[in-house]
Amino acid sequence: MIVAAVVALPFGISNIHTALTPALFLMTGVLAMLVPLLPYALEFIALRRMDHSSFGILMSIEPAIGAVAGFVVLGQSLSLLQMLGTGCVVAASVGVTISTK
Repeated sequence: MIVAAVVALPFGISNIHTALTPALFLMTGVLAMLVPLLPYALEFIALRRMDHSSFGILMSIEPAIGAVAGFVVLGQSLSLLQMLGTGCVVAASVGVTISTK
């Protein structure tokens, strides 16, 4: 990824004065702060309100949600083995959530 950034840098620098407006720069900065901060804050709120072991298991669902988002938004698909693994993680999460209630 770093190699790709270094290779693309000369092409991007030549167009920076037309592509990067102050409003776009500000919006990008705000998004760069909020995108990682908001989920992190929500996870801490959830961690305070639920059992720590259940929280840990439920956090393991994040890759499954990412896989669904990748399928819906980007059209990416999983292999059968990957779907089976994701299904096992989701089943474990459901089982732990039901057993703690």
